[in-house]
Amino acid sequence: MSNFLEVEENKDGTFGDQSSQILLYRHAESEANMIWRNKDMPDTEKLELEMNEKYRDTVLCENGIEQCESRRDILANINIHTVFISPLRRAMQTAYHSFKDHPNFDKIKFIIVPNLRECMNLASGIPYNIEKVIEEFSELFPILDTSLFDSYEDKLHYFLDDTDEWIKKEVVPKIEPKEGDVIGDNTFDLLLEMSKAAKPHKLESKFNVLQRVNKVKAYINDYVKSIAPDEKVAIVTHFFVLEMWTAIWEDSPYDPELKDVAKPTKYVCFKNTMPYYYSGNDTDSVEAAILAEMEKSS
Repeated sequence: MSNFLEVEENKDGTFGDQSSQILLYRHAESEANMIWRNKDMPDTEKLELEMNEKYRDTVLCENGIEQCESRRDILANINIHTVFISPLRRAMQTAYHSFKDHPNFDKIKFIIVPNLRECMNLASGIPYNIEKVIEEFSELFPILDTSLFDSYEDKLHYFLDDTDEWIKKEVVPKIEPKEGDVIGDNTFDLLLEMSKAAKPHKLESKFNVLQRVNKVKAYINDYVKSIAPDEKVAIVTHFFVLEMWTAIWEDSPYDPELKDVAKPTKYVCFKNTMPYYYSGNDTDSVEAAILAEMEKSS
C-alpha cells in the first residue's frame, strides 16, 4: 500500500486546488539527487559519495536547470506576489531559474526563510556559508529579503539554533577554526561524523523538522492575509520538509521505538519542480500529540 497521496494534474500543469494562495514547489534535481538515481551504483557507494564535501549544500545539476526552464511558462501565468525560499543553494538556484522570466520578476519579493532548509543529514543537508549565498544571489534577485536572519546572533551557524538541542550542545563546544573551510571552522566535519553515526536514521529528528514546518506555516498563513485574494505565494523547499508539510497520520503520529515522528499514513510525494497548490492539513495538533507522548515516556 502506497503512502503517497493521489494528486491530480490541472490543465495548466500545476497540481492541487487552484483556489489556494499557497504553491509548494520542490527544488530541481541536484548533483546529490543524481547519485541516488544511479541504478548501477550500490547504495554503500552512494552513501560514501554523499559524505564527500563536494556535495556540501549541493547545487543543481544541468538537468535540474533544464527542469526549471521547463516550468517557466507554467509559473509565468501565475500571479506570484512573493516567493519564500530555503537558504540551501539548490533551492535558491531553483527559485532564480524558475522565476527569472516571470513577467513580474522585478516586482516579486523573494524571502529567504531559514526554517525551510532540508533535514540536516549527510553533506547535502549541511549548509554553506550563508553570507556568501546572500552575496551571490543578491546580484540575481531584484528584491531579496534576508531579514529573517537578523534574529540570529551567529548567522553563520543559524542552522544550529534551529536543530535538535542535543545536536547544538554536542557541536558548539567542539567548534574550532579550520583554514580553507567556507565558514572558517570544523562545523561541517563534526556534523558529518554525527550523520555517519546516526545511520540508518537521519541526524536531525523528524520532530524537529515538523516543528520548523509548523513555524513556517504560521508565518506564511499570516503573510497571506496581507496580500490580495488573487495573488499567490510560492514556497521553494525540499522533499522531507514537504513530506512533513503535507503529512496525514491516521494512527498515532508518534513512534515510541524511535522516540520520533512515525511514518505518515499519507503525504504528497514531490518530484523535482512539481508545483502543488496546498489546501491545508492539521500538523499543529500532531506536534502537540507527539509532545504529550514524549512527556509520558520521559
